[in-house]
Amino acid sequence: MPHRKIMRNYEWTILELQIPLNAGTTESPHPEAAPDLETTLDFFYLNPTQEANIVGENLSGHIYPDEDFGKKAFLGKVPCEEVVEEFLLHCPLYDNVSKRWSNILNENIQYDSALYTPVYDIFNAVVTHFQYHGSRVLFDTPHKYLIPDEEITCNSETRCWKSSPEIMVLATASGEMVQPWETDYPHCIAPIEIQTQKNANRSLEENIIQIGIYARQCFIRQNNRKAVYSLLITEKNVQLFMFDRGGVYHSLEVDIHESATDFIRLILGVVSPNEDVVGYDSGVFWCGQSQRFIKTIDADGELEVYLLDSPTPVFSRGSIQGVSTCCWKGWGEGKEDVLVKDAWRLVTRRRTPETDFLTAAQGLVGVGQMISFEEGETISSLRGMDTEALPYNLKSKFRD
Repeated sequence: MPHRKIMRNYEWTILELQIPLNAGTTESPHPEAAPDLETTLDFFYLNPTQEANIVGENLSGHIYPDEDFGKKAFLGKVPCEEVVEEFLLHCPLYDNVSKRWSNILNENIQYDSALYTPVYDIFNAVVTHFQYHGSRVLFDTPHKYLIPDEEITCNSETRCWKSSPEIMVLATASGEMVQPWETDYPHCIAPIEIQTQKNANRSLEENIIQIGIYARQCFIRQNNRKAVYSLLITEKNVQLFMFDRGGVYHSLEVDIHESATDFIRLILGVVSPNEDVVGYDSGVFWCGQSQRFIKTIDADGELEVYLLDSPTPVFSRGSIQGVSTCCWKGWGEGKEDVLVKDAWRLVTRRRTPETDFLTAAQGLVGVGQMISFEEGETISSLRGMDTEALPYNLKSKFRD
């Protein structure tokens, strides 16, 4: 995930470690503080019902609908409309005369499972035709338990929360086979939710929480995510959801039959081989099988690359919306120990950036010295949204 600080506008903060990470005495001079729930392992791996409670509370007040999002998402980042129309013209699954997907003819489908294969076949046709199969693999994952100790209990009055989507879009190296045991969140590019229209109509908020469970696990297991995209697909419509550190930004429903070009554009977006398009921070990258690096801009405006001690951060938070602080231990060019801190900083309210305090602390003995920092894009630019167009009740809560 690129580089963020305090809240929304993300930035890198690179600190030279004057005190080792494991330094300290056997007895603390201060009373032990209660652990931050968001940073504990117990908070990261919950059963689906617990996850639903956490996600619902975390996203409350941070849900942003946009009637134009489905029409503009991924424009200029995926094959153009003419290319998509050419695909539809020759796709055996789509009837260009009746403007319907021929494998989804029944509009009175009773069970979600009846849609799994038809939707999977459409995704597979897109990935194959546009030759994305070298880096993107599809796995149907309904009923696969992806969270430890998962238990699903259902009755007529409660929602059945689950940990696995119906389809996972997975990343794979060129020519590599993804094994069944690898169909987990560390490899997940985009989780795809499939429901009947009847079930999808029950509650938008519940749909967001369910998909948010998947998105949260993607953020937890992949610390280089800026955003997680997901599609909710029924026999009639598709809806796009974008989870980021500002909450969730979502489209209205788009007709998958009449607006098939829009439907395919959204699929192309969530399966794109371009990591920036699907919500990754390309500044955090792998080299070979085991080494991970972070690249940033130093104080002189020059590109600097830091080797990370481990792909696992020494500190991270387990929420979708919020500060999202993530810290890695690494080494600079001179082999000095550094701490790379990545956090989203709130820029729409008057708060002094942490970098100002670190600049003032330069030269103080026993204080980590800031080597450099880098500002990144805002939530609104990441979403491509106009904050001035937000209704007042959302504008007052939006934190860019």
